[in-house]
Amino acid sequence: MAAAAAKAAAATPPAENSLVCQKCLEPTLLKDSIANGRNCLRRNCLDCVSTDKWLRRCVKKPKSTETESEAAKERRNKAEALKASLSKMSPTEKAQWYCKQKEERRRQEKGTKRTFSTGVGFVQEELTTSLGTADKDIFETCEDWCARQLMLQKYSSLEQAEQAFRQECSKPGAKTMQKRGQTLLGRFVGVEVDMTHRHGLTQGVRQRADLHNQEDLEAFQAESKGRMDKGQWRLESDRQACLENTLKAPTELLNVQGDIEKFQQQEAELEQAWMEQLETEAKAKPSAPKGAMPKSAGVEAMGYQAAISRTIQSMQDILTRQQALLLGAQEETNLLDTQLLRNEGAAKQKECEDLIPELQVSIEDMEKKWSEDKKRHEASGDADKLHEGVAQVAKYFKEWSTKHDALHRFKNLVKDFKAWLAKSKAAAKKTEKANAQAKAALQSSNVGHASSWSDLALCRQSLQDVTDLTAENRFQDKGLAWNFARDLVEKEDTQTIAPVVFSSAQGQPFAEEMKAHDYFRFQKLWVGEQMKRANACWLSGLVTKNTVARKLLATWSKLLGAECEKFSSKLPADLAEQFQPQFFQQKEKSCSVHLHADFGLPDVRLCLEGNFFYMGFPLSKLQGTDLSTQREDLTRQSWQSFQRLWTWSCKTGPGKVIAIPGDHVFCSFALEESHGARIHALCGNHVARTIQMTQSLLKDNPLLSSMKTGRLSKALETSMAKPKKPLAADGDSANSAPPAKKTKTEKKKENP
Repeated sequence: MAAAAAKAAAATPPAENSLVCQKCLEPTLLKDSIANGRNCLRRNCLDCVSTDKWLRRCVKKPKSTETESEAAKERRNKAEALKASLSKMSPTEKAQWYCKQKEERRRQEKGTKRTFSTGVGFVQEELTTSLGTADKDIFETCEDWCARQLMLQKYSSLEQAEQAFRQECSKPGAKTMQKRGQTLLGRFVGVEVDMTHRHGLTQGVRQRADLHNQEDLEAFQAESKGRMDKGQWRLESDRQACLENTLKAPTELLNVQGDIEKFQQQEAELEQAWMEQLETEAKAKPSAPKGAMPKSAGVEAMGYQAAISRTIQSMQDILTRQQALLLGAQEETNLLDTQLLRNEGAAKQKECEDLIPELQVSIEDMEKKWSEDKKRHEASGDADKLHEGVAQVAKYFKEWSTKHDALHRFKNLVKDFKAWLAKSKAAAKKTEKANAQAKAALQSSNVGHASSWSDLALCRQSLQDVTDLTAENRFQDKGLAWNFARDLVEKEDTQTIAPVVFSSAQGQPFAEEMKAHDYFRFQKLWVGEQMKRANACWLSGLVTKNTVARKLLATWSKLLGAECEKFSSKLPADLAEQFQPQFFQQKEKSCSVHLHADFGLPDVRLCLEGNFFYMGFPLSKLQGTDLSTQREDLTRQSWQSFQRLWTWSCKTGPGKVIAIPGDHVFCSFALEESHGARIHALCGNHVARTIQMTQSLLKDNPLLSSMKTGRLSKALETSMAKPKKPLAADGDSANSAPPAKKTKTEKKKENP
């Protein structure tokens, strides 16, 4: 009945004699307001008081010794204009303005401390995948254990099995359990592997309580223990009801509605007691001047307690914010590269954490002192002392937040820690960038490990002669002895092998199919922008969109045949990028010289737009046995000497395909801006030559061992490793000599 009455009272509108805020003209409570002047019945709600404080801070002028910035001056002028306009408003307009500010403030505030008097409703969708393992132990009754033993024929009678059960239970290491008056014997039955996919919708109610100190924790543990015991009893009752088939709906375990109604009833009763005390004191002093009612000890005690609670919460919030900054800095410190920096960060963190207990003790001591003062003044009924206590609390908080030695040192240490962390991360990033630039410069320098050039002497000399290239027919197909991909696969003579060429008639349908993709048009623009940015004359871009890459791979497979992809499909997934389709282009009147194809893999190129001119020769024709010497020899070549070395040449127009061996030196020319598609196709006997080429690359540049080249070399060597031959069936070695061939005479005797 009391709960229903409290609920009804909360739903009814405020009575005429209830407290009303003098600013926003909305009903308020004693605990949520402060007196407006000497009359304790005239109140201002805490939200409106905070709005007035904010407005006073904004219009406050700086001291004569301080310099005011233009932005601060502009903010102050706006606040003065707002204050002037507020003073000219009617009471109704002013109340509306305060209500608007109150709503905005409540929307922005982070929330208050929660207790078990509040509930949180939720609906949550979950999509989870989990893999877990669990050891399974079961505890058997004597009857089940004996039945299993008799089924296994370990005992001949039930009496023997029961005696054995009792002996097993009495052994020192036996796992036993007493349940429902029976002794159960434990048995390990294996490991369960559970792969779970779950998708569901959950509805429910939660209750939570925020804990800030030891008293909150002790109260929570005491209350939650009683709730857990009550919930266990209710669940056991539900279980018994389920066994009897009488349970229609599960029992409510969290009585959220009852908790909320109980809390509202307590607040209503307390508010009613305060109002009665206030009215009694007002009637007992009728001689007081109008509008100057003396202070009430009860009301002032309530205000004192509210001030203590708000101030302690603010002090805790300040400390919590600094601890959050410290925790974030700790997580970032753990990600630093070197152990030396991590140790230095741990030392700075410990220096900060050492001050936290001192700050917590200072907060607890002040809360204890204020509570004792409140109780002493409340017992003596001294309203003036209680009123002065509120001012003392506010004054101490201001001094504590700005001048407290431990808090000041703690803030400075956290600030220094964050600054050191930012500086260390910036230095590490700068070092990493410098290392990457040095590594890139090492790999791209002529003295280092470059494999292609567009600014060599032979490139410049060839461009002077570029207008006569077609006139002299130097790029007619020459030295191309085969027309099928399997010839490149099966050919093993490294001195005579030449590129494989597919005619335009063979490749034209596939070229049209590739150009039909919108991705080709976008990739062409992107590659062109990258060429301008890098000031390059030739550039290739990987097709990174999976759907387009799969379609292009299917087109390449139809063009080259299944034998050109069956080998690469067996390589690890992390090497798949080397065999992804690419689009490339070369700007007009340009020459690009390549020491070898990428990774030493066969480079298959399909011309899509324009014309490409290629010429080349085996890498072995250059002087030297290692790449470093051969690179130097190539960079010294002139255009005339390069032409004397070539063994093959080819002109590719739209639809024509050329497959260049991975260990050939070649140059490509373009008289106009030309575009094409390329792919690395590895198969068959060409693998051995690719392994030899990757080993040369690793020897030339050891840094490549941890990159794609090193991983590719290891994968190819693993794939080419021949398995051991099995032993023969008769026990002799499988490597034994084959039987001798029979002579013609012996054959005639066997087959007369």
